[in-house]
Amino acid sequence: METQSHHHLPQSYLAAWKGADHKLTRYSMRYGNKVSVERRGPGSVGEFQNLYTLPGVPVEQRQKIEQLFMQRIDNGLSRPLRLLKHRSIPTDPSDRANWSRFVASLYFRVPDVVEALEGVFVENWLSAAGEYAAANLGLGLNEQQIVEHYEKIDPTAPRYWSKILLAHLVIDSDQARRIEELTWDVLEFLGATPLMTSDCPLMAHRSDDMTLKSLALAIGPNLMFIAYRSEDDRIALLGYSSVDLIERYNGHVVTRARDVVIAFDDGDREQVKDLMSTMRQPL
Repeated sequence: METQSHHHLPQSYLAAWKGADHKLTRYSMRYGNKVSVERRGPGSVGEFQNLYTLPGVPVEQRQKIEQLFMQRIDNGLSRPLRLLKHRSIPTDPSDRANWSRFVASLYFRVPDVVEALEGVFVENWLSAAGEYAAANLGLGLNEQQIVEHYEKIDPTAPRYWSKILLAHLVIDSDQARRIEELTWDVLEFLGATPLMTSDCPLMAHRSDDMTLKSLALAIGPNLMFIAYRSEDDRIALLGYSSVDLIERYNGHVVTRARDVVIAFDDGDREQVKDLMSTMRQPL
């Protein structure tokens, strides 16, 4: 099967971190625990082969998830992102829906999550074989026979259906609607330590019942999008000073990064490399 590059971090989102050389600093640990540091263009960051490709379908249908869902999200991102960068809060329902959908998609389009969804489907697919054998003892079948049968006639089914689930999650998730209902704001930090981002860039606070209370997302080296449910939630998110908030946010996105951290420059090179290597948090 031919390979296709898919970006789980849109280039339009990453563009804010470009310097005068039209590149950004990419920290990556894709290959083991050794962190590499390079100046790269946005188009070569957050890129995976066949991340959203549908298996087991005709060639002309294999990129449907990318074309119909991921590109739809990324195309709808440009206008609300432009408004937010000018510290103007979108009021148009379409803009708010598109931005909320993009923010929510960041939970699901991470390669680790895509792989985990496939693992869940494979596990469910195989466990059903044992249940079928136990319920139909008179057929004389065992679990291995059933598994081998399905692996021969439809080996791509778990991967296919996991990608279909991903498409539904990014386009029609409850998370997007919850984000859209929150109060939005943009914070600007002039002369402060630059904000970083990563392939897991959301810092969210939830209540004990998992209700979303607030979230933060860097939209540039000196701009942060925040959303919150109440004034108390806003205060809890922001902490006591800009320095404290930036430190907490950068530490959060670096330690949760699965593959890449993106920065305007490499001023925090040693700290980022150390955090990525030793403090990787589970999703």
